[in-house]
Amino acid sequence: MWFFDYRRIVYAAITLFILAGLNFHFASSSYAQGFSAGNDYSGEEFQNYVPYTPKQTSKKERTPDKPTPTKAQTKEESRPLKEWKPKELGYLWESRRAVAIMNPTNENVRAYMYTQDIILDLATRYAEKQMEVVRNDPILNQSNRISISNSGEIDAKRLQDKAINVAIDEMAKKGGLLVFVDSTCIFCAHQLPILEGLKNSLNPWQPMEYVVISIDGKGPNGWKNFVADNGLFKKLKLSITPSIVYVPNPKPYSSGLDTNQYIVVAQGEIEHIDALTRRIAEVGIKSHIVSKKVMKEFDIWNRGVATSKDLGELLIDPDRPNSIPLMVRNIKKNSF
Repeated sequence: MWFFDYRRIVYAAITLFILAGLNFHFASSSYAQGFSAGNDYSGEEFQNYVPYTPKQTSKKERTPDKPTPTKAQTKEESRPLKEWKPKELGYLWESRRAVAIMNPTNENVRAYMYTQDIILDLATRYAEKQMEVVRNDPILNQSNRISISNSGEIDAKRLQDKAINVAIDEMAKKGGLLVFVDSTCIFCAHQLPILEGLKNSLNPWQPMEYVVISIDGKGPNGWKNFVADNGLFKKLKLSITPSIVYVPNPKPYSSGLDTNQYIVVAQGEIEHIDALTRRIAEVGIKSHIVSKKVMKEFDIWNRGVATSKDLGELLIDPDRPNSIPLMVRNIKKNSF
């Protein structure tokens, strides 16, 4: 299109310049009188024409593209590294990297890598100080919780297995299991021999006793040692069979009232004796049925970890950050 043709613009400018130089006036010129652009055209439009002259700005008046920073601004931008925030230093590193990637000159790459070198030095100094603090503070030394060595892990597992066996022994002395089944349940037929094996593998003087309760009045796979359900399955809001429930300190009904405590161990089949033993022990530990010593040894993997209750009540004063170590020590003093 014509307005994209720069030659037309140049030609028009030259024409106006020539007309201005000759002080052309259509009203008095004989050439103007002979000019015809239509019957009514007289050239009066150019009588007061004044060519546009761009205003020349002197060097003193010219505004610079970027203002020269003042001394105060220069001081704000260039300050000791100790006054920088990590976020600001990270932004500087990212900006230098972006410049180096987009324009990898020697100068840009060197500026980026030296910025990175500063950050690595800071990280190294922090890591060295962190290790020193951890070595001198037993609360912060994670090796005091559970050793990360193979032998330490084996010892912890052995201690926990021992705690499970002791927990089962203590629970067997205090109560027993109710096992809800029905005659059409294939998994119930598999679960009952595992319970019998668990009973025989424990302390022969104090085995974990269990009672089989059939919700349809029939034993699974010909099992005959059971009692019919009296509505307890529904009362406990159990969903499937087999379901295993632990009853601590069982008591007979008093005037038709059931005052026993029922703790659900599992709903669904547990295929291995070890898994069943652990599940029963966990129930006893979480319900505080077993001794504190057993609970602590079982919870060996959380050694040195504050409880949720203690953490929730921990007072943190943002204006006194140096008080945090003392507060944490107080809530962890009994966790080791």
